[in-house]
Amino acid sequence: MVRATKGNFEYRVDSQPSVTVLMRPSKTLLFKNDYESPFVKALLEGKETVIIRLTDYEFEKSTAKFTLNGAKEAISKVMGSCHK
Repeated sequence: MVRATKGNFEYRVDSQPSVTVLMRPSKTLLFKNDYESPFVKALLEGKETVIIRLTDYEFEKSTAKFTLNGAKEAISKVMGSCHK
């Protein structure tokens, strides 16, 4: 289970280098309704897997791996609904 609402958010898509984002609860959103977000772009590139690691301010880490089969269609559908 992935749990953490603040701290570091790290993701790696397929074998690409990992990307770390410092999450500031009052200034940064973990998931944005934004096709220009580097995280969303990475998921829409037709890749196979994403590994997400969250580190909270108590330095507890949670890691999860997700398959991206059908992700492009699903994300596009959700984003399209949010823009209405």
